Amino acid sequence: MAGERNCDWHNVNDVVTTYDEALLGEDSTRLNRTSAIGHDKTRLKLGEHHMSYATTVTDVKHHQIIDVLPTRSFEDVD
Repeated sequence: MAGERNCDWHNVNDVVTTYDEALLGEDSTRLNRTSAIGHDKTRLKLGEHHMSYATTVTDVKHHQIIDVLPTRSFEDVD
């Protein structure tokens, strides 16, 4: 997406993060019916020698994203 918009990846990430935080903040019912939680980590290559990770937490039964964490650390995900 950054390439299509001719901008830096960080610009796209900032917009997505801001938009997601607003949506998640408004949706106070997203956890009311959750019966199974899943998570998946994603490795992001940021430049030639830098890697970053994110963990997506999902409601497995209802196929909804609950949160996206900027880490794969057990302490943070827990």
